[in-house]
Amino acid sequence: MHVAGLSQGSYEWGELIGFSAYSGDQSAMSEIKSWVDLEGVSPGDNFLGYDAPFPQAYQTWVSKYGGKFFGLEGTNDSRNIWKLSQPMNSAKANSAYFAYENIGGGAHCCWNSMFDPSVKSWIAGQNANVVASTNPATTYGSYFYSATTGSSVFQWMIRQGDTSMVGSVSAPPPTSTTAPTVTFSGPVSTQLPTNTITLYPSVTYYGGATLKSRTLSQVKWSEYGRPYQYHRHDSVCGRDGSWHLLL
Repeated sequence: MHVAGLSQGSYEWGELIGFSAYSGDQSAMSEIKSWVDLEGVSPGDNFLGYDAPFPQAYQTWVSKYGGKFFGLEGTNDSRNIWKLSQPMNSAKANSAYFAYENIGGGAHCCWNSMFDPSVKSWIAGQNANVVASTNPATTYGSYFYSATTGSSVFQWMIRQGDTSMVGSVSAPPPTSTTAPTVTFSGPVSTQLPTNTITLYPSVTYYGGATLKSRTLSQVKWSEYGRPYQYHRHDSVCGRDGSWHLLL
């Protein structure tokens, strides 16, 4: 899953990552691939029951399950998102993004502007609303900017999963080990006195990464599901009725 939330909504996702139904349970965090935290969960928020303590829950999430974090905090907000990102990055390098933003004067607000898919960069200097910081430090984690497609918040999320999506690294092409597809054209039924039909089989396959199609010059038919009188390698003869043939 890829999850995102603002304020209280993000708090709930953070609590789910740390949730344990019983001692040692990590099933919830194992299902979450990326988390966008827009001015949400604070390190001071308490988790109850068997839940893993802060910050160990998030460190386990990134180091054991490959979780990726994207956190934004207003310059005049007080959620201390960097106190989440820093332990994550210490447990697994480049697992967490953190930056200050000054949208709406940096107040606890304006999440629609952060989710806006037309905002294609969240790097200081490319986005005027991203405020670079050294203490606490801005960290870009797994975030990268694509000059071709951009990198909105939603694009970042999906790139943490299937890397063939939204302009990320292309999936490898099919290889010669990809199973061929065999089809045929021609009539599939006949009625006496016509006693012969001609079918034209062909095969589609990959030669390396190239899709190719060929007409078969030799075929072998086999009949199943019905008694037959006799058959040759290229024909089947038998009683009237329905026939089920394999090519």
